[in-house]
Amino acid sequence: MTQKPFRSVLWTHLNAAADDVTVVRLELHRHLPETAHLGTHAHRHWQALVYLSGQGTQEVANVHHAVGPGTLVIVPPHVPHAFHRSSRQSPLCLMLDFRAKWPPQTSVKNLAAVEIARIRSLLANLARVADDQRTPDRISRAAAALGLLAAISEASGWHPRPVRHSAVTVLHQVQKALESDPAASPKSLPSALGYHRDHLNRLVREETGLSLGRLAAQIRLHRAQRLLREHSLVRDAAEAAGFTDQNYFARWFKKQTGVTPMAWRASDPARR
Repeated sequence: MTQKPFRSVLWTHLNAAADDVTVVRLELHRHLPETAHLGTHAHRHWQALVYLSGQGTQEVANVHHAVGPGTLVIVPPHVPHAFHRSSRQSPLCLMLDFRAKWPPQTSVKNLAAVEIARIRSLLANLARVADDQRTPDRISRAAAALGLLAAISEASGWHPRPVRHSAVTVLHQVQKALESDPAASPKSLPSALGYHRDHLNRLVREETGLSLGRLAAQIRLHRAQRLLREHSLVRDAAEAAGFTDQNYFARWFKKQTGVTPMAWRASDPARR
């Protein structure tokens, strides 16, 4: 799976509402090179931040949290917060401002591979949403913003998604199959697990929003990152992800994360 660059998005005055939740603003962009630090500030709305690349420290109410790719930060209204960059790469960040009757508490969480992939899959659809003021385009923007907030609220743990037992079994089977054979291809998994290809893809997509191929790639990436974080050799991380060619693995890893395995390990905030 190759992660294509996202286009910058700025949608203001959305007012996309569902029940007691209203998304006011959506922004997706890289921090400017000169903005290594964003000073302390606060908002009158809730703010959800999902970091897709880059590393740094998110300060919330004088508490410092290390953030990196896959970190979710939810800040309640009127709570002061700031960001301090710690890597050369300008962070790519999704920001949602919204109104909600949620418990007024801060949430900082490193998302699981499936959760990250689900959000990235939804973000990839933003490229197909026009910025025009036609009614269909405004509806599309509202639907996209609400879909992202739904994924974020479920990933935060405050509103966990009800999971069917069959879906748990399928995801567990896919995980186990890739643990026993990291090099197994998405094409070989359905027959190995006793499913028709279309049926397995449908079950996985219903639960995660991802294709079987994208899910398998995220599981492999998550395993490789875990070993790198534990000081394993790049060769060992490559083998755990199902690659026999270390150089090919390094190119694949960079496509997934934007940096090489060694650069990722050096800048991973979880190792500090």
